[in-house]
Amino acid sequence: MNGLDQYLALALNRSIDHRPLLDSLIGTVCELPSLKMLPLVAMLGAIWLSAPPKTPERRIVLQTVIGAILALIVSRLIQDLGPYRPRPMHLTSLGFVPPLGIHPERVEHSSSFPSDHAALAFALSAGIYVWRRSLGVVAIVWSVITTCFARVYAGYHYPTDVVVGALLGIASTWVAGMMPMIAIQGFLERQVVEHPYIFYFISFGAAYEVVSLFWDFRFAANTLQAILRPVTG
Repeated sequence: MNGLDQYLALALNRSIDHRPLLDSLIGTVCELPSLKMLPLVAMLGAIWLSAPPKTPERRIVLQTVIGAILALIVSRLIQDLGPYRPRPMHLTSLGFVPPLGIHPERVEHSSSFPSDHAALAFALSAGIYVWRRSLGVVAIVWSVITTCFARVYAGYHYPTDVVVGALLGIASTWVAGMMPMIAIQGFLERQVVEHPYIFYFISFGAAYEVVSLFWDFRFAANTLQAILRPVTG
């Protein structure tokens, strides 16, 4: 499987520098989380706001959000605690050439497997698919192009990284649906009535963090780790 992964990654990489417009476009897509995730999160927000209280539509939104957070947690745990897998762009023997606009140093010390971007995108897409299949298919195609293809093309991931990440995202949303959603929905909708400003303040902040893959928290954690490393070392 490793050999097939490397072959497919290099097959895409052979066009690097031969299509500068595509390279620049892929680099832009990879550097803009909002381009990949914001349409999916905005769709879920529209579903919640347009649905009456205590309806299955709002329950699907809750299931999807919990599934997305679960997918990110599990994917990060696998990356941090599992065997380290260097990304294609960092594997010297592979001879991978990153496209324009890609900054390999940003992910130099993180494992390639699995793709947390794919896990999040497909967790969100799975929830939209449960709500309405036609829009769910659009969300899946969007995620395949802007997340899976783009990140393999850029050298952030191998094909199996994004495939496993996508399956993890779908499974996380499915597992979230087995939780006591009616009770969770009832609690949250009481907060909407009793404390609407607080509820939507937290909700919009959480939506931003989901779109950015909790970049603020990850940056703060990495910074704290860098500060503590000389002390503990």
